[in-house]
Amino acid sequence: MKRRLLLVFPLFLAGCGTYPQPFIGDPGRLGAHLVVPPPPRLDVPAPATALLPQEDATAFAQALAQALAQHDVPAIAGPVKKGDWRLAVTADLAPGAPEAADPKQRMIAVTYTVYNPRGIAQGSTRAALISADTWEEAAPVALNIVAERDAPRIAALMSSIQAAVQHTDPDSLANREPKVDFIGVSGAPGDGDQSLDQAMVTNLGGQGIVVQDTEAGADFALKGRVVLHPGPKGQQRVEITWIVADLYGREVGHLVQMNDVPAGSLDQDWGRTAEAVAQQAAGGVKEAITNQIAARQGKTAPKRVAAHD
Repeated sequence: MKRRLLLVFPLFLAGCGTYPQPFIGDPGRLGAHLVVPPPPRLDVPAPATALLPQEDATAFAQALAQALAQHDVPAIAGPVKKGDWRLAVTADLAPGAPEAADPKQRMIAVTYTVYNPRGIAQGSTRAALISADTWEEAAPVALNIVAERDAPRIAALMSSIQAAVQHTDPDSLANREPKVDFIGVSGAPGDGDQSLDQAMVTNLGGQGIVVQDTEAGADFALKGRVVLHPGPKGQQRVEITWIVADLYGREVGHLVQMNDVPAGSLDQDWGRTAEAVAQQAAGGVKEAITNQIAARQGKTAPKRVAAHD
């Protein structure tokens, strides 16, 4: 589920006599967050090599897809579609088990293999052995239990494969700086839109993010929005929202800065206020993108330590 981060810190007025000090604390480390990106869609066709009748094989594919969905793997039971990944299920007598033995003593080995859209096997995992009588009976409850038991292994395999693909692809985010299509800022009074635009471009670049003004080749899109709300006793509430979107235009990150300032104090020159705002916001955007890249690689993002901690 998408989480939103509310960053509350002061806005510095351009009219101040001294250069504004850095924002107190380090709001970026409080949880700038992008949801974990979905792995490739995984089709789960009814296995023809799993020692199950067609009806039971179909039921097992459905149980697997449902169990995998609980582990954030977008799995679909049914025929393989072009461009999708595929999960193949095979079942054999465990090595050394005689075929004529009592079914209660025979054991079945179930293997799951992931294929990429080109039909090339990317990795396999073998589940714990299952008694032959349980497997061959194929009761719905038993199939569901096996699917739920094995789903974490398959999900871990998918994460490992995805991380390996990222590291071997020279164009992946594992091997280059992220590119952001900065759409710009809107809604600010005075020269706020332009000043925040320029300050954000500079600060994002300082964070190691390539900023561009086109979506071509971009990994993320970023836009800012400023809204002023009436406040008590001659004050205005300034709310600055930074929205990060993925390649499909879906909002995946939402950061907010807000504070009360004297009404009209930002109606002309934002000056150093824009620099102070952008400096802190860029840190939050960078951390969010870093977390997203780490999630794609199956890693844990490094913990930031605030200067004031």
